[in-house]
Amino acid sequence: MVDDNISEFNAQVTRAIAALYKAHPTKIDLGAEHILVPPAAKADADFETRMEFASGTLAWLFRNGLVTGELNEDSFSLIFGAQLSARSYETFIRPEANANNRPLGQLAISASSQPGTKEESVVAELVARRLLKG
Repeated sequence: MVDDNISEFNAQVTRAIAALYKAHPTKIDLGAEHILVPPAAKADADFETRMEFASGTLAWLFRNGLVTGELNEDSFSLIFGAQLSARSYETFIRPEANANNRPLGQLAISASSQPGTKEESVVAELVARRLLKG
């Protein structure tokens, strides 16, 4: 269960990074619709749990200075006017030697378009390692 939560957290972070990197320099309102696969539906039995998990991921990104904007924690988290912080952007434009020198941000975009695949899992692990190095 813990490994599943860590893997899901890493995937959600990667999806958030992908959405922000793709939009850069435009600011977006970053919410659960960007990071949950499949999207949460209010009729789902686990709707509250999934939304709380997504809210935790968004709050973590904001509180750790990876994303700028205005964190709204009313109900479920949303970051208004979200954008990668300068430090994050520097991390994600850096070429990855083991990936034909493609920037990590581009890898995140590609992986996020294939949720649940090995590519998404591998890139999510790489994103987590790069963020921990910071």
